[in-house]
Amino acid sequence: MKKMSRRAAAIWSLVLLLSTQWLFGSPATVEASSTVVSSYKVSPGVDYRQERVRINGSNQKTNVLDVNLENSFTKLAVNTPIPFSQTKTTSQQARERTVDGHRVVGAVNATFFDMSDPNRLPFSIISENDRVVNYGTVSSGRDHYRSEPIAFGVRSNGKATVDHYDIRSSVSYNGHSLPITNMNYIRSNNDLLLFTPMMTNGRTGTNEFGVEVIVRGASKDMKNLQFGDRVTGTVERVRGYGDSGNAQIPEDGFVLSGHGRQNIDLLTSMKPGDTVEVSVDIDDKWKGAQFMLGSGPQLVRNGQVHITMNESNWRASQRVARTAVAVDRTGTKVQMITVEKMTLREFAEYLVSLGVDRALNLDGGGSTTMVARQHGQTYATLANVPSAGSERRVSATLQAISTAPASAPARLRMDSIQAPVAVGSTVELKSHFAMDEYYNTVPYRESDLTFTVTNGVGEVNGKTFRATSAGEGRIQARINGQSVGSIEVKVVNSFDRLAITPSKLTIGTGEQHRFTADAIRTNGTNPIFDSSLVNWRVEGGIGTITPNGRFTAGNEKGTGAIVATYGNMETRVPVTVLSTNQFRDVPNDHWAYDSLLFLKDRGILRGYADGTVKPGQPLTRSQSASMLVREFDLQANEFQSPNFKDVPSGFHAYHDIRAISGVGFMTGRSDSTFDPNGYLTRGQMATILVRAYGLEAPLPEKPTFTDVEVDHWAYEAIETLAYHGIASGYQDGRFGPSDSVSRAHFSVFLDRSITKLVK
Repeated sequence: MKKMSRRAAAIWSLVLLLSTQWLFGSPATVEASSTVVSSYKVSPGVDYRQERVRINGSNQKTNVLDVNLENSFTKLAVNTPIPFSQTKTTSQQARERTVDGHRVVGAVNATFFDMSDPNRLPFSIISENDRVVNYGTVSSGRDHYRSEPIAFGVRSNGKATVDHYDIRSSVSYNGHSLPITNMNYIRSNNDLLLFTPMMTNGRTGTNEFGVEVIVRGASKDMKNLQFGDRVTGTVERVRGYGDSGNAQIPEDGFVLSGHGRQNIDLLTSMKPGDTVEVSVDIDDKWKGAQFMLGSGPQLVRNGQVHITMNESNWRASQRVARTAVAVDRTGTKVQMITVEKMTLREFAEYLVSLGVDRALNLDGGGSTTMVARQHGQTYATLANVPSAGSERRVSATLQAISTAPASAPARLRMDSIQAPVAVGSTVELKSHFAMDEYYNTVPYRESDLTFTVTNGVGEVNGKTFRATSAGEGRIQARINGQSVGSIEVKVVNSFDRLAITPSKLTIGTGEQHRFTADAIRTNGTNPIFDSSLVNWRVEGGIGTITPNGRFTAGNEKGTGAIVATYGNMETRVPVTVLSTNQFRDVPNDHWAYDSLLFLKDRGILRGYADGTVKPGQPLTRSQSASMLVREFDLQANEFQSPNFKDVPSGFHAYHDIRAISGVGFMTGRSDSTFDPNGYLTRGQMATILVRAYGLEAPLPEKPTFTDVEVDHWAYEAIETLAYHGIASGYQDGRFGPSDSVSRAHFSVFLDRSITKLVK
């Protein structure tokens, strides 16, 4: 118990800390030796946490809901869908039971149920305030989970427990009495069953191999049968062995259905008009319990591992997702736990490490589910990751309830200001939701929300904060004058550099572009900065610019600069204004826009008749020849015919190929062909540009690119281009020497060559 107290104190300390910081950020996430990954307060008496534990050499996450039954607004309940035979997911059941004053803030799947039965009824006992919801069964051998009659519940004194139970039910007739085996369940060998109007389809569902007695005029409503009840009724009919089974259950009575000699003898002795009595009772320690939820096996008893089933059985030894409920020695602290993948013993040992006194295993595998209400939510939502990928529909759930009423907003969830704010700059304050003192999400009107700023560092107009003076302060939020929290703000009046985006611009005549400014700090976080604080001007007569940085190019081509100043800082951005006769398929935001427009304006790049340039298409060898001939102003008549077999004199690029091969920038193949329609590769492009511009460079000690070794035919040319910054490789470290070059890529490479190398 001492161990649990220390652990609980640590968690509560963390929760108290978060309660002062949570409202302006997500629920806190910490990385600590305590293995707590994240935690937050769900309601006044319920806390959620996720832990990281190491099991069998690997880390896995566990989820824990801590429920404090000493809190006056907190209670537990077991829930079964209506109708009883209908299964629903844990989150569906939580949502359906959530109303004002009864909010399901957390839940886990409960006991095992019969997945082979269309009705999917629970296997184990379920009761509410002594009302028998499900009678349940106990397995015959210790290879099964439910090998002993054990339940979790909250007793009449409000204390939770995990303990054995003894259900005592019988049929009495004419001085004879026999025990009832089960209620509203499947009849098996030697069973004596009691069927009530609570049965799913109103019939017993039995076969002819038994005896059934229909009883009417019950002295109590059998839909509300409780422990301690003794109910009498009048026999209406006896259906003998061999008669058709599946008797109709009367609304005002019940049906007794038996198999086995002793049971059949008693039932067949009954006559229409006779009085028969049934009694249903349970041992005193469970009498008057708020609820009972049977399952198994028990995992922990008196703070020690205590597994009530055969651990060598595969059900216990396999590592699967599991769910459990646990209680401390006082019966006032309950934990609901889900784990990702553990054996029963590993699970029990983990529960012992939490300091629990007793623990009961619940349904697991694909059924394992936990939901918890997160801050800002009305309904509890999924907290774990179900092993099947989505929630399974289950027959019952164990729910944590908050009965706290909704009240006035006490906490406001807002985004924190993550960076310093430069004097004169503004920040839009963003609020998301409000919660009352009980962590219920409550509505509020924006018109009721006001802000004040401490230490004179700024002011708030509506929801816009404006920094006015350097320093540190807090922005305090109030709803209807009531404080609902605050966030920190830091205001600065200096930084190291003024950065302008874009850092250079090529634009068409008459076009517009918006410049933005950012404040840069060499060390630390860059402050929030308004571009409107910058003074903008244009040099070179190339256009105009507005106070907010929108530049409009003039109607003439030219070069100049945009100059941005703030205080004593100044940044210049070179601008080139070109013809707006751009290609139809190259928008202003195309990644190669500047290079394509530059080469077009220079007369090097020509498009197609439809006004496009098809930037993404591979560039052919003849097209690259034509572009280079235009750039270097080569004349074909100055060179002899190359006599390429695949370039006849009537070929459209004959003269360009004659000139480019004559000057030695491009060569043919060994078979006397040029391959004019073949695609230019990146390796060929490197070789051509190195020849054309007479580039030289020292070779590196080891290859720059992973796919271009020193013995590659284009190694020196590729390394030379890389050295001069004309071409680079891919993000994965390759150059791709055999990859084809698109028209846009070649234009960029040629643009860089001209810009860097042509004086």
